[in-house]
Amino acid sequence: MHFRFGQHPPAAGSRLLPRDRPILDLRVYGPAGERTVPVLVDTGADDVILPFDLVGPLGLNLTQARPRATRGVGSRVTTYFLPVELEIFIAADDRLRWAATVGFGPTPPGVGLGLFGVAGGLEFFHLTLSVVDGWFALAPHPLVRPLPPTAYPHQPLAP
Repeated sequence: MHFRFGQHPPAAGSRLLPRDRPILDLRVYGPAGERTVPVLVDTGADDVILPFDLVGPLGLNLTQARPRATRGVGSRVTTYFLPVELEIFIAADDRLRWAATVGFGPTPPGVGLGLFGVAGGLEFFHLTLSVVDGWFALAPHPLVRPLPPTAYPHQPLAP
């Protein structure tokens, strides 16, 4: 699965310059629905962290979450970890879906993207990155068992 780098406009008031980055559109499934969110592929991020404002539309229950202090560059926030299903679209008929426990919290200041880090995301793939050529590739690890594409949104997650 090869992807071209993309530009995501910096958040309002940010000093960041628009530049090409390894950005992936990630579909997130919860009991009440699904959302697609742009995420920055970040080998330095310990976890997949998604915007907190997805919790409601996905129908996730925060009383079942594991809150954890998460540290980023210059900040420390509380992030809530919950099980979801994630999916990457390669083409209209080609996608990969897996179950993961991911964090929901504030997105990094000035970035406005989720983070596709190791736990819940990159741990399931081999990553090849070419910054010079502006592309990256994700190859599923052979031990990853993809979920069938019909598991959500019709049925809630198993406990």
